[in-house]
Amino acid sequence: MTNFTQFIRLFEEYNFHTNLMSKNDVQKLAEKHIPDSLAIEAFFGKYKEPENLLDIGTGGGFPAIPIAIEHSNIKVFALDSIAKKIKFIKVAKENLHLENLTPICTRIEDFDKKEFFDVATSRAVADLSVILEYSAPFIKQGGYFVAYKSKTADEELILAENAIKILGLKFVEKIDVSKTEDENRCLLIFKKIKPTPKKYPRPNNAARKQPL
Repeated sequence: MTNFTQFIRLFEEYNFHTNLMSKNDVQKLAEKHIPDSLAIEAFFGKYKEPENLLDIGTGGGFPAIPIAIEHSNIKVFALDSIAKKIKFIKVAKENLHLENLTPICTRIEDFDKKEFFDVATSRAVADLSVILEYSAPFIKQGGYFVAYKSKTADEELILAENAIKILGLKFVEKIDVSKTEDENRCLLIFKKIKPTPKKYPRPNNAARKQPL
């Protein structure tokens, strides 16, 4: 049994008593959520695998767990504020023997590892301007943020122009990772080119209430 087969079985069993994802989505783990999480390999192939990676708003562990399974040399930090989701990631870490996976239960505004990570990721968490504020402070200078996006990517990029400048980032490129013509899946790649002002991310959910 491969680690991904074990992971799917574990997820299904856990989701039965603790709602991590809708039943319809659970049925798409193998065909959608795991391959989509591993789309970051298109970024690794063009740049390089990082020593560490922070997945912000990881939910049930996407993309954190598939990355940790497939890339045991990367130290993957899976962050979410919802305790039941982080509890599952701890169960997955133990059962799948993922020594390179670190679950973290906290709000991103309370996280203390600023300017620490080589790469940060986020999938299906928030609009781009919001997630840029959540991620940029924790990426070291010269590191990257990889946003998993779909058909709204170009529109979100335009709306996030101010946030990109303020947070010390530079948009590098959009990598198409669609498996079919109608998927519109892509990775938006940003490089950290200067320190992010220390006041970010702002407290009290300000990033969502008043996007940059």
